[in-house]
Amino acid sequence: MKKLLQLLGVTLVLYTGFSIAHPSHDKLQTINKEQAIISATQQIKELVDAGTLKKSWVLAKVSKTVFERRDSRLTWNVSFDNTEVADEKQKILYIYLTNTGYYISSDFTGE
Repeated sequence: MKKLLQLLGVTLVLYTGFSIAHPSHDKLQTINKEQAIISATQQIKELVDAGTLKKSWVLAKVSKTVFERRDSRLTWNVSFDNTEVADEKQKILYIYLTNTGYYISSDFTGE
């Protein structure tokens, strides 16, 4: 009987410790417009640092921010206008983020 109580006590302690150490995870929250702009701006800096974009993109201004459904999920589409770029087809950069602010992709087409 003593062994059974000890086993029950150890089991209770382990179970309680596990549930405290691993609480249930809440769903990630959708970011607001300002947070989307901050996240997209940071992504531009990372693309410039990686050599994917020219340095002039760091100074580009936000021209439009839209929260939309894209490919069956909600996304932020933040577009930046770079007046320093000569090629008209590459003057506007579109940054796509998840509704929680994670980078999805970027392009110059907006599609």
